[in-house]
Amino acid sequence: MDLDLGYYDPDGYISRNQARITMNRRRYHLTDLDSANGTYVNGQRLAPHAPRPLRDDDRIRLGQVVLRFDIR
Repeated sequence: MDLDLGYYDPDGYISRNQARITMNRRRYHLTDLDSANGTYVNGQRLAPHAPRPLRDDDRIRLGQVVLRFDIR
């Protein structure tokens, strides 16, 4: 599934291939795909291609857009 954030990012800071969220063994991981503007979780920039586990209420920043990760 793809998530288009264009509506929230009219200046185009987020790349179509910025980051990926995957699930493995009921755990979610966020991976930066070597984006120019970086991908951040709770203020820490992710190293490219190094999956980082996500926890409920983590703050994900892609360019100028901040998302809250919510597990239900």
